[in-house]
Amino acid sequence: MWLRERLRIAARRILEHVAPEVGEAEEEARLRRAEREAREQRFLTLTPAGDGRVRLRGLLDREAAAVVTAALDPLCAPHEALVRRR
Repeated sequence: MWLRERLRIAARRILEHVAPEVGEAEEEARLRRAEREAREQRFLTLTPAGDGRVRLRGLLDREAAAVVTAALDPLCAPHEALVRRR
């Protein structure tokens, strides 16, 4: 298995020197595939814990994670009343 990966790396390096435009197109296609796979595999599950809380479980791509983070960050900040009591 490691031999196959080493050959793949060597072939990629040779291609970069012999035909850089082909190597760039191949790299761009690889990145598009990886982004598509990340998008297709994303999920977010919210499950009631039974005690008034909710358990979060998920796997997100960068864009979806940015949206969820922006939405949840204000909710995760310490409540001002709790901060004043300390």
